[in-house]
Amino acid sequence: MPKTKTRKIARPVKFQLCLTPEEKNQLIEISDRKNLTVSELIRTATLKRKLPQKVTEVAHKTYWELGKIGVNKTIRLSMESALAESRAYLRSRGAPMTTFKEWDLMPINMS
Repeated sequence: MPKTKTRKIARPVKFQLCLTPEEKNQLIEISDRKNLTVSELIRTATLKRKLPQKVTEVAHKTYWELGKIGVNKTIRLSMESALAESRAYLRSRGAPMTTFKEWDLMPINMS
């Protein structure tokens, strides 16, 4: 299918782009598939596409702290699970309750 050039806006500015021969061929293939000129393809892919927003320093620090909270919760749950398994093992071996009674009362604080 032939590409149609529609000149609605005059574009007197030319922009030089450095590509490898493979990149050039890739652009030509994509533009052929989309029935666009290479210029239209590049304009569409760059100017009309929304770019990802930059993550601010505050957002970065927030994500970091939230990650730490998640890791701390995972560690706390793992430790509680290990303690529960240890208690069950000791009980199964007939260990007296006084051996680990203080553990039952000791809160695990990972903050």
